[in-house]
Amino acid sequence: MSNRTRDFERRTFLALASAGLAGLAGCNQQSQPGTTTPTSQPPTTDESEETETETTTTEPYDAERDIMVEMRDGVSLATNVFTPAGEDGPFPTLLNRTPYNKADEEPIGGIRPAVDAGYAVVQQDFRGRFGSEGEFQGFDQGEDGYDTIEWITEQDWSTGDVGMYGTSFRGMATWQAIKEDPPGLVAAAPLVTPTNFYGDLQYMGGADNYGTSLAWLAANSFSQVSRLDVSEEKAGELRGELESLLTGLPESADTLPTIEQPAFDEGVGPLWQDWHEHSTYDEFWKDLDVLQHIPDISTPVVQASGWYDIFLRGNTWGFSTIEEEGTDVVRENQKLVLGPWAHTTYPSANPVGDWDFGSNAEYDIANELVLPWFDYWLQDEETGVTSMPKVQYFQMGDNEWRTADQWPPSGVTATEYHLDSGGNANSDVGGGVLTTGDPSGSARSDSYEYDPLDPVPTRGGPLHMGGTVEAGVKDQTSVEERDDVLVYTSEELTEPLSIAGDVTASLFVETTAEDTDFMVKLVDVGPDGYSANITEGALRARYRETNDQGSSHLASQFEETAFLEPGAVYELEIELRDVAHTFQSGHRIRVDVTSSNFPKQDRNPNAAVPVAEATESDMQTATQTLYHSPERPSSIMLPVHE
Repeated sequence: MSNRTRDFERRTFLALASAGLAGLAGCNQQSQPGTTTPTSQPPTTDESEETETETTTTEPYDAERDIMVEMRDGVSLATNVFTPAGEDGPFPTLLNRTPYNKADEEPIGGIRPAVDAGYAVVQQDFRGRFGSEGEFQGFDQGEDGYDTIEWITEQDWSTGDVGMYGTSFRGMATWQAIKEDPPGLVAAAPLVTPTNFYGDLQYMGGADNYGTSLAWLAANSFSQVSRLDVSEEKAGELRGELESLLTGLPESADTLPTIEQPAFDEGVGPLWQDWHEHSTYDEFWKDLDVLQHIPDISTPVVQASGWYDIFLRGNTWGFSTIEEEGTDVVRENQKLVLGPWAHTTYPSANPVGDWDFGSNAEYDIANELVLPWFDYWLQDEETGVTSMPKVQYFQMGDNEWRTADQWPPSGVTATEYHLDSGGNANSDVGGGVLTTGDPSGSARSDSYEYDPLDPVPTRGGPLHMGGTVEAGVKDQTSVEERDDVLVYTSEELTEPLSIAGDVTASLFVETTAEDTDFMVKLVDVGPDGYSANITEGALRARYRETNDQGSSHLASQFEETAFLEPGAVYELEIELRDVAHTFQSGHRIRVDVTSSNFPKQDRNPNAAVPVAEATESDMQTATQTLYHSPERPSSIMLPVHE
C-alpha cells in the first residue's frame, strides 16, 4: 500500500470519526499499545492502517510482533506475543483475536496489567485482515482459533494453559474457538457478544437487524478495498462509496432491494450477500450456533452484556442454555454480569442515550471479573471469583446492582397486562389502555395502515450505528404521535413496580397482507411525559410457526416460512428482550405496537417475497388489525419481581 493511499484512508477514517462512526469498529478494548483509553470512551479503531513491524525498547514487557503462525490449510496469520520483561517463562497465556488491527488496540484491561500479573499475551489479526494472509471468513473463526491455541501450547514460553477473551467480534471469535473445544483452552471470557448468530446478531424475530449490519460492514470495509486487485483510482471510488453510505445514514439506508447495496459491490462487502441470502435459520447459521454445542463444551466462561447492547440475548441465552445443558464444570462455575449499557458504553457510567444511570453503573470488568477469573483458572490463585454471585444485574429505575443465583431471578411472578381501547388506540392521544383486568369488550379491535415506504423511524434501542442513530434510551413521543403506532398506557402507578426477566407479548392480529411484521416496545412514561423505551421485540409473521424438530430450540421456528392468509386471525407470540427495570410511583407503563422500526430493522414489503430482494414495486400498504376482546385478549406478560 502506498503512503498516499494510507494517508487517504486515515483522512477518511478521521472524517467518519468526527461524524460519530468510529465506534463501529467494535466494543471497548484498549487502544494503541502503550496508551490507555478510559472505559467511558470507545476506541477509534483506524482499520485503514496496515500492520507494520516495530521494535520498541521502551515497552515494559518483551514483545515479538508479526509472527506468521500457520493454520491447518497453510494460511499464516500475523500474531504478536508479549511476555514479562527479561523472564523466560513459561507463562499461562491469554489469547485475543481481532478483525480490527492488533497494531491499534489492546485486549480489554490492556497488555501491561496482564503481563505484570504473569501472563503471556497473544494478539492476532483475523484471517484476511491487516497483517494476516487469506480471505476474511466473517463469523467463521473456530478452526483458526483452535489452531492458534494449539500453536500456543507448543511454545516454550507458554505453560500450555490458555485463556481466551474479547468483546464484540473478538468475543464471537472466542465463542467459536470454545465451540471447537481445543484441549489447551482452560477458561474464557466472551463479552458483549452473540451465541446464536441468527437470532441474536443478524435477525430479531426474523426481521433483519439492518441498520447495525449495514453501518458495521461499511465502516469495516475500507481495509478490504486495499486488498482488492484494482487501481488506486478505482480504490478511491470504492472508498468514496463507503464514505457516502456512512456519512449519509440514516437516509442512505433507503436502498431497494436491500441486498443490492452499491457500496458493497465489486468484492468490497461479500458478507452482505451471505447474510441476506440466508434469511432463515439454515445450515449457514447452524454451523455458527454455539448453543447447539453447549453440551460438548468443557471450558468455563464468564459473560457480560447490557440491557441496550445489541448482543444481550447472546449472553442471556448462553447462560440459560449452559444451566440447562452444560457439563457440571461449566454450569457450576459460569458467571453473568448484566449492566444498563449499550454496545459502545459498556462497561462505563456514560449516559445510555438520554439516560444517565449514575456512577454506580460503571463496572470494572477487567479488574473485578476477567483477570481474577483467569488468575483462578490459569494460576491456581484464590481470587474470590468462584464465590461471586452467579448473576449480577443492574436494576434500572432504582439504578442499583442486584445479585441472583439464576436468570431470571427467583421471586418473579409472570403478570399479564391486557391491551384495551374503545377502538381508537392510534397514537398517544388515542384511548389505548393497559390493564391487569379483563378486556372491557367495548370495542373489539384497533387498526392502522402500515406503509413500508413511510416506515416508523428508529428512536434509540439496541443498535450499533455510530452517532447517526443513537442507541439506548430515547424519547418515543415523536414515534407515538403517528397513527400507525398503537399505544396502550396504564394508570399512574401508586407504588413502584419492578420487573426482571423475559417479557412476552401475545397479539391476536389480522392483516390484508401475505406477510408482515409486528413490533412491540415496553415503555416507561414519566410524570413529565418523557416516554422511555425499556425493551422491545419483533416478529416477522412468516416465521410464526414453531418447528419443534429444530436443532436449536431458540431458533427452530425460523427454519421454515409460512405465509399468511389475508383476513385470517392469528395469535402471535413475540419475545421481547430480557430486562430489569423499576417503574416508579407516578409513572405509567406503556406498550407500543406497530409494524416497522427503520432503519434498525429492515422493512417488510407486505408481500410473499424474499424481503432482502424486494423492490419498490413489491412494497404494498397493509391494514393491520389488533384484537383485544374477551375471546381474543391481546396482552403482554411482565416478570414482576417482588
